[in-house]
Amino acid sequence: MKIIKKEVNKLNQDELSAIHKIEYNSNSTIFQELDFNIIVSRIFKSKLILLLAFQNKILIGFCCFHEKRIGILLNIYQSGLSQYSNPYGGWVYGLNSTNLTELLHKTFFINPLYSFHYLSAPFVEDKVFHEYQSSIFYTNTIDLSLSENEIFHTIISKNTRHNINRALKKGVSIESLNVTHINIIYNLIKELNTSQSKITFPIEYYSGIIEFYQSKNQCLILASKYKDKYLSCVLFLRNKYFTHAWIAGRIHELPKNIYQNEAIHWEAIKWAKHMNCQYFDFCYLYSQRQFEQQDIKQINIAQFKLGFSKQIISYYSLDRVGIIFKIISRLKKWFELFHL
Repeated sequence: MKIIKKEVNKLNQDELSAIHKIEYNSNSTIFQELDFNIIVSRIFKSKLILLLAFQNKILIGFCCFHEKRIGILLNIYQSGLSQYSNPYGGWVYGLNSTNLTELLHKTFFINPLYSFHYLSAPFVEDKVFHEYQSSIFYTNTIDLSLSENEIFHTIISKNTRHNINRALKKGVSIESLNVTHINIIYNLIKELNTSQSKITFPIEYYSGIIEFYQSKNQCLILASKYKDKYLSCVLFLRNKYFTHAWIAGRIHELPKNIYQNEAIHWEAIKWAKHMNCQYFDFCYLYSQRQFEQQDIKQINIAQFKLGFSKQIISYYSLDRVGIIFKIISRLKKWFELFHL
């Protein structure tokens, strides 16, 4: 197997066609796909680089990385940009063409001047990451091969089922929004992020994702409404394998005990099943560290999601620093300290 590095704007038509074919035939997430990373690169002005894996001159896998240059020589490559709400990353490849162990080994030894921050996706080969010093994260999923009735009565907890019904009885309605409602969506996202001291990204980021994926029937935006007022919204993105509960927004002062988000997620689960997706993904429960330290805030958020499914899946992040990158970085730090 041979791996080459290529800028996104230098991909030829044959390579682009092969990439989209690999995406369709793999079990990847939408966040690993080329189109999503192109939008992220355009909005946040990162340099998008692809590693392309060839076997006998046939493209069998690719991985999107966002490049950050440090000085003249050093490069940092990030697969998945969690700081931009891109929760997953990593190699996309045909399941019968290669394996993740070989791909990661060749990735990390491609150049000693590079530093890699590699973020994986769910349902990866866990044993691969046990060979490296990895951070562990968890999400939970629903197997959509089950019937709607089975999901509701055997996977979703009794309390969450009651809350879904309570929301409807209390007069909560669920509406589907689109890019023409971007100001409503953006204001809800911003209000939630402000209350949690989180960054809200430019409106162009959300509108770009919504417009692109709604045109392909791969984006659903559901908003809850109560007494003619929008309370919350959630953006869901899908490919043929996963539907992800991606971005949420809500007003700061919510009416108590109306369970609007339970109702939103149940509608989204039914949509994902109707779209013939294989899994519904709640996009992050907690990290291993948060779980061990019993981070109360994150554990409480996780409890809401776990009310829908107890199927917990791990995914990983790891940093791999080239030997020359490490030496130059240390020399640079010593030089800066000496001149202080």
